[in-house]
Amino acid sequence: MTQVFIDPLTDFGFKRIFANEEHKNITISFLNSILKLKNPIVSIEFQNLEKGGYSDNEKKSIFDIFAKDSEDKEIIVELQRVNQTYFIDRAIFYTSKQITNMGIKGSWDYKLNPIYFIGIMDFIHFPKDEEYIRYINLKDRKCNEVYPKLEYVFIELPKFKASYENLAELEKWLYFLNNLPKLQEKQFDSNHNFQEAFEIAYFSQLKDDDRLRYEIDLKNRRDRYAIEQTQERDLAQAEERGKKEGQKEGQRKKQLEIAKGMLEKGLDLSLISELTQLSEKEILELKHIL
Repeated sequence: MTQVFIDPLTDFGFKRIFANEEHKNITISFLNSILKLKNPIVSIEFQNLEKGGYSDNEKKSIFDIFAKDSEDKEIIVELQRVNQTYFIDRAIFYTSKQITNMGIKGSWDYKLNPIYFIGIMDFIHFPKDEEYIRYINLKDRKCNEVYPKLEYVFIELPKFKASYENLAELEKWLYFLNNLPKLQEKQFDSNHNFQEAFEIAYFSQLKDDDRLRYEIDLKNRRDRYAIEQTQERDLAQAEERGKKEGQKEGQRKKQLEIAKGMLEKGLDLSLISELTQLSEKEILELKHIL
């Protein structure tokens, strides 16, 4: 089957669609569907995606999208394709750096701009439930909101299973992310933002260097997927071997316990061997221990 649209879960594809200066309306629609702000984003400016520390030795933060809206809300979007144990720590680190960067020299009342971190994960990070999106902010133990200006949104794409029919705005975007490379034609015809997103996602639109960058990016994504699949298979096989070895060890312990009881009752070695499937040598070794 011929590929009609690029993969939006590659670095190139995601930034082409959602970090595109000429198509900010797509990004605004995407972010508004996720954040559900009381005052929706109406304008947005993309900022430098690499945010440095105070010195050359300090770790830099590199975002897939870093933007500010007309009300100075800072919005970080990270697309994470490979399962990362400390991805939540990474989100905290990124937002902490941004908070620190807001510090003003001299007299300052510590007023901060709102920061929103959106983590889009192409893997399952929270395996205990089927919730594909979760919103996190600072609350007290009675779940009363304490600080609404720092919010984290984590989206696990593999958990999103909805089909094409009767989707809300956010669900359409998640469907778009999950299924775009498999589609053969544009969908969601009534929404101009989606139609525009489909237009710039046509593989045939890529020219020269862009096509080469995308092909390299796509190969890297497929290679990572193949490695992950191999690791998962090897882990499953190792767990199965461990399970079987554990069962064998448990069975042997039972056999030894039975043989011990028989020896104490003075039964013949050959009979004990026949009944327990242990060798006479093993039984003799057990006898010496007793």
